[in-house]
Amino acid sequence: MSLSEHIRTTALRRAWSPVAALAIALLATACGPGGATTASGSETSRALSVVATTTILADVTGQVAGDTAQVTTLMEAGADPHNFEASAQALALMQEADLIVANGAGLEEQLQGPIAEAERTGVPVFHATDHIETLTFAGTDGHDEDEPSHDEDEPGHDDEAGHEHEAGAVDPHFWMDPTRMADVARALGTQIGSLSSDAGAISAQADDYAAQLEQIDTEITRALASIPDGDRTLVTNHEAFNYFAERYDFTIVGTVIPGLSTGAEPSARDLEELVHTIERQQVSAVFTENTAPEQLTQTLAAEVGSDVEVIELYSDSIGDDGSGATTYIEMLTANAELISGALGG
Repeated sequence: MSLSEHIRTTALRRAWSPVAALAIALLATACGPGGATTASGSETSRALSVVATTTILADVTGQVAGDTAQVTTLMEAGADPHNFEASAQALALMQEADLIVANGAGLEEQLQGPIAEAERTGVPVFHATDHIETLTFAGTDGHDEDEPSHDEDEPGHDDEAGHEHEAGAVDPHFWMDPTRMADVARALGTQIGSLSSDAGAISAQADDYAAQLEQIDTEITRALASIPDGDRTLVTNHEAFNYFAERYDFTIVGTVIPGLSTGAEPSARDLEELVHTIERQQVSAVFTENTAPEQLTQTLAAEVGSDVEVIELYSDSIGDDGSGATTYIEMLTANAELISGALGG
């Protein structure tokens, strides 16, 4: 369901007249999974109105909630959550929601104020990163500093390529590790279950989906196994793949855009030093992303030479219709296949 359609549905649902009640029942029934109402005698039980900030969170929420909730995403496929600005309609929808599902680590930079305001007015907000162990730019685990981590002296985790990191800043891109998303799915099932009349069924759905994600993790590991140790290096568009690198034993030797946010601007010196890093590490592929223009990455590859391939991955959003990556699971699988094809020899 589109944002505008959902806003109309929400407005009708909030009305108290019999005509509005009939209209919302008809609209919700026509919306398919997640939008249906269940009649019990003369009483009608409406679906929960859940607003997810990103397409990835919306897909996961829909898998967990099933028909219990009407899930609306604020962003379209391909939108960059780092610079997305919500419309007045979207802000109103957040205020009227039964639940907001957000990243929790500042990924949606322009939505932090509206999310906080909705929470202050009593709208429950599920912060995904509250339910996982996070990574930080210092290379340490966000919850347990005794856990293994990237060394600050490794390439790509200091300022070798001119990238300035905010020490201790939480990396919000946790979904690149499906085992962490499995933990989020289970916690989200508990949250949605607390708002519904069928917590047991939602918990079972969440557990089933989490098990699927854990199976996908095994399949990704198998798909990447053909990549030799010496070739398990990544150059990406921005710092979106640290969780992927940690989970699947890769080293990120540089990023085109410095830092977590795609709003940062690389300097000429940044790019020059990254070129030297790519040449020194003998990197064969540079990975751009579906949420960001690839012009800078193409320029970088051209500077290095024709031996460097530019490949687009899915990072902060699922893919458009027909892309083969229109769900979170498909997105993970597509990325694994692209990386394996580029680096596996």
